[in-house]
Amino acid sequence: LEVTVTLTKDGKRLGRPFVSSLGAVAIADDLFVYASSINLAGLPESGPYGFTFEVTDTISGVSAVREVELDVTVE
Repeated sequence: LEVTVTLTKDGKRLGRPFVSSLGAVAIADDLFVYASSINLAGLPESGPYGFTFEVTDTISGVSAVREVELDVTVE
């Protein structure tokens, strides 16, 4: 698996999308889980951010996209 993460603020993309491999573990027949983490400490300021995650099976080419909105407080 491969994940592409795109970060936005106020509707504008911040930097280039981040691409990384993503390990998966089978927990039942045809059911897998995966996990990753993102360090939010590098965000420049508090406020709402948008994260778009695209997870792609690099063998079959099948992908799924999820969008998440987070209100981040930088201290």
